[in-house]
Amino acid sequence: MVRLSNGRDMPVMGLGTLFHKDPKAIEHAICNIGYRNIDTATITMNEAQVGQGIEASIASGAVKRNDIFLATKLWHNSYQDPETTLRKSLKALKTDYVDVYYLHWPNNFFASPQVPMHVLWKRLEGLVDKGLAKGIGVSNFNT
Repeated sequence: MVRLSNGRDMPVMGLGTLFHKDPKAIEHAICNIGYRNIDTATITMNEAQVGQGIEASIASGAVKRNDIFLATKLWHNSYQDPETTLRKSLKALKTDYVDVYYLHWPNNFFASPQVPMHVLWKRLEGLVDKGLAKGIGVSNFNT
């Protein structure tokens, strides 16, 4: 486990779900292999399948929701309204919150319309305040 700056613990081994479109694969990874850190993204268009796999794992009794460290990511086409995007992700993932909500490849060069990063970050902090995300961060962000 790694202790994050918000005091929460994140398992160091995670399952990246980029190529996982089968809920049974997610369920197998959780129930049979022991993955507890599950990472997805809006842009991969598989959040519903990931959610189904997590839901099946919980229904089987193998885990509880708080045993899973679930992350998803905000793509730059949704900088204007990250809350709506996250709420759609939560519905697809069949959960009330994610453990971390990342900015995925944060770059205003691609964003339309552009949103200053300090404004976007405040919006993400608001999602934590509302309990929709337990933490926020950046993914694939260079120095």
